[in-house]
Amino acid sequence: GLMIAAQDGCFSPKLAKTNAYGVPARLLVIQAILVTVLSLLYVWMPSIESAYILLTAMTSQMALMGYVALFAAALVLRHRKQNRQRPFKVSGGKVGLWLTCGVGMITCVVVIGIGFVPPGDTASYGSMQHYVASLLIGMMVLIAPVFWLYHRQQGGAS
Repeated sequence: GLMIAAQDGCFSPKLAKTNAYGVPARLLVIQAILVTVLSLLYVWMPSIESAYILLTAMTSQMALMGYVALFAAALVLRHRKQNRQRPFKVSGGKVGLWLTCGVGMITCVVVIGIGFVPPGDTASYGSMQHYVASLLIGMMVLIAPVFWLYHRQQGGAS
């Protein structure tokens, strides 16, 4: 999937290059670095179980952020490009769209907030602060490439 995204121009052309065997080696090295950084959670956290739960929470948080972006995009696109023909419309017109997107975004934000509360005994995570800090740092590590790519596509510094 990353190779196709690179070939479509979402990444630097250097990352889209493949070796003699058709393998995007540079892209795989970057992916390996990110996975290694995430795997360090197993060293950072007091137990394997707590690291697994933290990675699961991080995955959920990232997916929910994607849904918040989708709801926001629906509102923005319906406002900016009102006359565009669309294959799907939310029932209830503008009110239905705002209600659907509003409830969806609020629900996602509440669940993201709940994700910062560790399940069960906090002693297995070191402390509440340790869990929250680990979750925030992990999410920043995962979000940083998105902002970097966006900056590059907007003509920012290479």
